[in-house]
Amino acid sequence: MKRSAVKMLWFFVILWSFLSSLAHATTHTSISGYTGNVRVHITTTSGAIFFDSADISGLGLSAPTGYSLADLTDGTQNELVFVGTQTNVNTALSKLQHSSGTGTISITHSHSNVAFYPANQHFYELITGSFTVTQAHANAQAMSRYGASGYLVTATTQGEWDFIDDMVHNGTNAWISGTDTGVFSEGNFGFNSGPENTITFWTGGNGGSAASGYGFYNSVWSTGNPDNHGGAEHYLHITTGGSLNDNRATTTFNYIVEYSGASGQAVTTNTQTVNANGYFWPVMNFGYSSSSGPESTSTAAINLTLSAATGIGVSVDYAVSGTALGSGVDYTLSDGTLTIPSGSTGGSITIASIVDDSLFEGDETVILTLSNPDNATLGSTTVHTYTITENETQPTIQFSSGSSNGAESVSSTDITVNLSGASTQDISADYTITGTATGGGTDYRLANGTITIAANSTSDNITITSIVDDSLYEGDETIIITLSNPDNATLGANTAHTYTITENETQPNIQFSSTTSSGAEAVSSADITVSLSGASSTDISADYTITGTATGSGTDYTLADGTITIAANTTSDNITIASIVDDNLYEGDETVIVTLSNPDNATLGANTAHTYTITENETQPVLQFSSATSANAESVSSASLQVTLSGPSATDVTANYTVTGTASGGGTDYTLADGIITISANTTSDNITIASIVDDSLYEGDETVIVTLSAPSG
Repeated sequence: MKRSAVKMLWFFVILWSFLSSLAHATTHTSISGYTGNVRVHITTTSGAIFFDSADISGLGLSAPTGYSLADLTDGTQNELVFVGTQTNVNTALSKLQHSSGTGTISITHSHSNVAFYPANQHFYELITGSFTVTQAHANAQAMSRYGASGYLVTATTQGEWDFIDDMVHNGTNAWISGTDTGVFSEGNFGFNSGPENTITFWTGGNGGSAASGYGFYNSVWSTGNPDNHGGAEHYLHITTGGSLNDNRATTTFNYIVEYSGASGQAVTTNTQTVNANGYFWPVMNFGYSSSSGPESTSTAAINLTLSAATGIGVSVDYAVSGTALGSGVDYTLSDGTLTIPSGSTGGSITIASIVDDSLFEGDETVILTLSNPDNATLGSTTVHTYTITENETQPTIQFSSGSSNGAESVSSTDITVNLSGASTQDISADYTITGTATGGGTDYRLANGTITIAANSTSDNITITSIVDDSLYEGDETIIITLSNPDNATLGANTAHTYTITENETQPNIQFSSTTSSGAEAVSSADITVSLSGASSTDISADYTITGTATGSGTDYTLADGTITIAANTTSDNITIASIVDDNLYEGDETVIVTLSNPDNATLGANTAHTYTITENETQPVLQFSSATSANAESVSSASLQVTLSGPSATDVTANYTVTGTASGGGTDYTLADGIITISANTTSDNITIASIVDDSLYEGDETVIVTLSAPSG
């Protein structure tokens, strides 16, 4: 044969070997031919065999006596035993895993009441009922399973005895192989069935010893046995407590059948041995739990790794979530399944068509979550978060302007809040309301709140509603709106907006309602009304000063300089002249003059001064001499002529007087010239004195000095 042909032949041999190994690895063991429950016994020559709990949950598997269902999933066992329906058992076998993929796995199946002992590859079955030992022997020898003949069980090793005790007899009395009759002698027991028929394993009866190779029999007898009680106990059974005892042939028990091939060989027809590699499920993880890339990077590959390559394909489902939006909005990737081909140790999921838009979105995430692995197990890193980092600046939020205004007659107004750029997120900011105008429906309606600018929009309005057009003069009033606490944005420069409600009423003037008034001195007080031309929402005030002819401080009245305040929403108030004094002095009419100045929140009207006249209620006093004539001797050097008032006056009262008569003045007869007499205020008399009357030696006869009053005043 040519060398090239030899090479070609070797190539096909190697290729066939490889393809055969793949074919073997991809086909998991399954069983058939059972109508009831199936008992499965699995062992491995290396490593551990196990199931994921999720894979067998709901299959209704159970563990036979002596085994635990928890062993199936703890990941440390080299032997698993369970029972289930044929369908559910095959489902479980398709999910069987091996820890390393090295060595072989043996899977033995039997009816659910038939136990398999891996050490000798034999099957064991407990037959329940009431059977004599003769019936038990006959029945066992007539039975067969899996192409193997049955016989009454022969316990040949400590392990087999323990297996029968733990896994088979189920805590009942059951006949087993062993007798000291027939070919054996009293007290010397041997097997009377199966491949070990006629072999002696015990000699010497009670207190005897086990034959070579059967030493475990030294420790399995019940206390005091064998005792051949009554001289008729020649056949052996396992007791309810798991010890050995001799009994009569007529006693009835359960019995245990053992199945093996010719001469006790292993039964192979119900055991499949496979390469463990086909059951090795590598661990699958993301390479990292997170990664990131700028929005300008159009694709991102997220890598997965297997702990080892296998001869079969591996697949895993993945779900896509996160804050970024798929379907081409931010990226393109849907839920799906990743397949890693045989021989590979990894793969990748690609986030495609990442959109570099002009919107500010903030960092956004694409979260990939693994589930439902096939031919692999999930490791600890089953979630990967890919962050699309934002390359636009976070927008600022601010008012479009710092101030605006509108007439009081405009019932509502919108204050615009802008973003420096659009965002895919809603952007909000709190706002507080201050200013000189009063909210709550008094001047307007707007309370503290939050403005939200919807995603993909760049502005929205804060609306001042129900602006009240009242008849009050309030002056220009302000509503100040201040932004704070932005969410998904930063504050810009215009964080406060002042809206001015411009007044459409004229500023009121303040004045006296009249310029004059009067009242009798007997009226103790008088209100002088100050009026506004219209109401105002603020207090209006003006200073006032007091002048006039009347005397304050309690003399004629009580009122000092001061300030009058007309309360908001009212149109008048009074200045009160109090404690007007009704005395018995004649004062004449007196005035109290009140003059307004320095108005606040108003202008002065025309009537800025008011004169209040206190009209006199006493009669003007009469001025006269107390008598029309008087006389005295020339030797009296002076004479006082009394001038009286009919009543006191609050002011000095004066009168002119002229001097005439027959006597000569100027010192000749007397001294007194024309003059003025003054009667002081609050007094009622005074004197005019004729002084220096000359007592001469001349005879002159009686002489007169005539004083005449005129022009009274005061």
